[in-house]
Amino acid sequence: MSRAAYWAARQAPPRPLDKLMLIAFADHADKITSECFPSVAALCEWTGCDRKTVMKSVASLEAAQLLIDTGRRCGRTRQIKVYRLPIETVPETVSLSERVPETGPLNSTVFPTKESQKRDTEPPKEPISQKTSSSSRKRTHAKADIPADFVPIMTGKTAAVVAGWPPGRLETEIEAMADWHAKEGKQSADWQASWRTWVRTSTRWANTNEQSRQAGRSAPNRGSARDAIVTAFDRVDFG
Repeated sequence: MSRAAYWAARQAPPRPLDKLMLIAFADHADKITSECFPSVAALCEWTGCDRKTVMKSVASLEAAQLLIDTGRRCGRTRQIKVYRLPIETVPETVSLSERVPETGPLNSTVFPTKESQKRDTEPPKEPISQKTSSSSRKRTHAKADIPADFVPIMTGKTAAVVAGWPPGRLETEIEAMADWHAKEGKQSADWQASWRTWVRTSTRWANTNEQSRQAGRSAPNRGSARDAIVTAFDRVDFG
């Protein structure tokens, strides 16, 4: 993840959709200057939103000071605004000399008396097995309800699928996934992974309906397709 994308993911814009738009700007940002100037068409393709929704979200981000207008314009018509992301300066790292404890030179083999005695009297510690460490890591990622400000991160095949959706479907699918999980009392330890599963399942049933129509058979209506998706999700473990 780039520095700009990491910064954008930690922000809290007025609306969840604004956060998705901010991540889209971060994906187009210069690594050094943090300046970006994606066109409205590029933002529509990246987010899957229509032109009106994109322009409204950009205005919201400007008002929240999350997009800074540099005053410059680019493009063939010189009408595309050049924005700058107000990324904070990365704090300087502590030098090596400041981290060395005051126990003598770095290569010295002489230890303080108390530390030496402690090492001599302490029983040897058994190394923690890799299996135990793995289970401990799993326990730290407990299942939880879907966040109220959940915004899917578009990567790989999921981004390609969403880019082909008609305007408005992205918001519809996010709401449908949230409503179904709330109704069924389902929780997940990784909601981004759950979102990718939701997109794959929805796409698979859409392809099945298209094949049925081409074969001359009556395709199931949207309600039955949604029921099939829900049935498939009942068999998925969201841990």
